[in-house]
Amino acid sequence: MKKIWFFILSIFCLFGISFATTIDPMNLPKFQYFINDYSQVLTQEQTQELNQYAENIESNLGYQVVSVLFPHRQGNELFDIALKAFNENGIGDKQRNDGLLLAIATEEKKIRIMVWYGLEGKIPDLLASQIIEEKIRPEVNQWNIYQGIKNFYEVIDGKQSPPEISQEEWSDRKYIMIMWSIIFTLIFLYILFNWGLGFWGGGSGGRWFSGGGWSSGGGWWFSGGGWSSGGWWAGD
Repeated sequence: MKKIWFFILSIFCLFGISFATTIDPMNLPKFQYFINDYSQVLTQEQTQELNQYAENIESNLGYQVVSVLFPHRQGNELFDIALKAFNENGIGDKQRNDGLLLAIATEEKKIRIMVWYGLEGKIPDLLASQIIEEKIRPEVNQWNIYQGIKNFYEVIDGKQSPPEISQEEWSDRKYIMIMWSIIFTLIFLYILFNWGLGFWGGGSGGRWFSGGGWSSGGGWWFSGGGWSSGGWWAGD
């Protein structure tokens, strides 16, 4: 009798392993919970605890904080995987745009946090990056993924202090933003002076933007789908 039960258990384990290794990260099942563990690295108790924690955050703060785990990116960018999952599952309130998604490719130890517009003030991209590096990645690298997710939730909930951002880091960030602003301004002026007034309204020089151009439909990130309108990304 024991041999029969052992055989049945082995079959279930094989199916579990097969599911974890063959799941397509670009076509994840519809999320049913706050914690969606397609890598099967969390115990049932850990999953229940983290789900309850995320539910409490939503009740107390209004933020919908979702996590998704899968083994491999299978050649896809983690950015693309997380973006598709975020939009397909409508994470966060549609009016407040306050969703959060933590995506982890467990076998590759790749991590990304998505912070939507409504939470940019609370979690700017530099802070999100530091949360990954100081609170999540050290645990994930030690295969303690449960604690990494818990640390993330505790920072959002205020039970852990967020990483401190030094004045030097803020200065570097501002410097980069200023440099990009200068570059875009120079490009704009170059186009303006080379194409002349036709750039603005119907002349022969304005055909680059004809038919809506790359900016039609509300933004190049989101053409063709999803209610979402933007967001900051950090990680990998």
